[in-house]
Amino acid sequence: LMRTRTIQILLGVLCLLATTAGNTQSYGRVVINEYMPWPSASCGTTSEFVELLNFGPGPTNIGCYILTNGVYSVTIPPNTILQPGQFFVIAGQSSLPRNCGNIDSAVRVHLNWNTCNCTNIAIPTSGDGFMTDGGTANVNLVLFDPTLKMVDAVTRQTPVPTVSAITTSAVSNGCARKTFVLSSMSGIDYEELGMSTGKSNSFARKLDGDCEWIKQPQISANATNNKTSGSLSSLTYQFNITNSQDLCTNQHGAVNVSASGSNLATYFPLNYTLAYDLDGNHSFDFGDIYTYGTDATAPDTTVSNLVGGSYILTVGSSKGCNLKSFPFSILPCNGLLPLRLLDFGLAGSDATTYTLAWRFSGIEELAAIDLESSEDGRTFRTEQHWNVGPDAPLRYRTSVRRGAARHFRLRLTASTGRPDYSRVVFTGNEELTLQTYPNPAADRLRIRYKSATEGTARYALIAPDGRTVQSGTVSAHRPLCENTSTSSTGK
Repeated sequence: LMRTRTIQILLGVLCLLATTAGNTQSYGRVVINEYMPWPSASCGTTSEFVELLNFGPGPTNIGCYILTNGVYSVTIPPNTILQPGQFFVIAGQSSLPRNCGNIDSAVRVHLNWNTCNCTNIAIPTSGDGFMTDGGTANVNLVLFDPTLKMVDAVTRQTPVPTVSAITTSAVSNGCARKTFVLSSMSGIDYEELGMSTGKSNSFARKLDGDCEWIKQPQISANATNNKTSGSLSSLTYQFNITNSQDLCTNQHGAVNVSASGSNLATYFPLNYTLAYDLDGNHSFDFGDIYTYGTDATAPDTTVSNLVGGSYILTVGSSKGCNLKSFPFSILPCNGLLPLRLLDFGLAGSDATTYTLAWRFSGIEELAAIDLESSEDGRTFRTEQHWNVGPDAPLRYRTSVRRGAARHFRLRLTASTGRPDYSRVVFTGNEELTLQTYPNPAADRLRIRYKSATEGTARYALIAPDGRTVQSGTVSAHRPLCENTSTSSTGK
């Protein structure tokens, strides 16, 4: 008997969820994707590494996340952003050379636990190091978020070793210290690998984000694991768009995911994250909408009531793995009229106003234009109205006063009276247009800022204690590469 559960998704509810969840800045599924606990003698103890992966669909701020085995802990520096599909390698040295253990190419390490000033105590550079050597070793790793909520956990076998209390690093006062006894904590659901530790072999998921592991013979940290011939997941998914268009009635877009595999019930409830590209910029970032759900009814899940736009649906099993992402689009209602709208966007802004501009290729079927605004991206009201006649212009440019509204769209009314809508332009949170890399920075910090206007920008590097350690100005067209070698870590 095939059982299907339909989950209704109301976009207004999504907006509310996104506002509530925004404080955590966690819109991706972060997993421990690979680790090497027992390096060869030629490479040394410090070549141990752990690779994290943000499987997506959105970015995640992994700042102040804690990686621990109960004896040692590494706290990731604050405001470390991991984009969807991005890896983050933590090790005891700043680079891993080719042919060190099973590394098949040189790897740049993102966080060196021997130099980051982010560990609870000094981690040994000889002997066992961060993880225990030997084929009988029971290596366990847990990744916590800043509130000690488990993000991911793996071990060779349970029960895990009994340990004493530890207190994590404050990372130059950038993170709150946490004290815990790992072996006594409840709510940690370990993925149990079963296989013994191999010298110079890393443990890796056969497929990125999957539940199946291998004692990998040849792989590279900071790269995809999908290199093993014939790798198959223990859980597979069939994705279908069951309704491809939002009809502007009580019928909207819908998709279906059907799971299959042995002992299917053990992988449920199915967990998912639905990402909606709110601003239509073809990038899933902190300005978009994310909602989360579970479905305990195997094997089918239908997500419906989807408005027009671009989405990513990321699903995973109750084990926290078996991750798979499906990008898709739902056609907007009355989708023919917007083809005559060539573009609509933010043309500039100052301390008091936003300037928006748009243009058409033709207005023969257009009767009226309304510029609408919204505070939450859900409920819109009219800011300005234009009646469109035969002599109306094809280009428009107008300014609105800054206020609580940060979302803007055009309501385009056809001569038949039927409305249509442009994409939503999101003007808030200017930091969303700011990119800094590498992350975290070593001796150089590269800064990329997307501005709606030309001119000179002022910048400043602020320490956690509020001090301005470097500042200056830069042309909007000139790249900025700031030397941070004279600045202490944690800026």
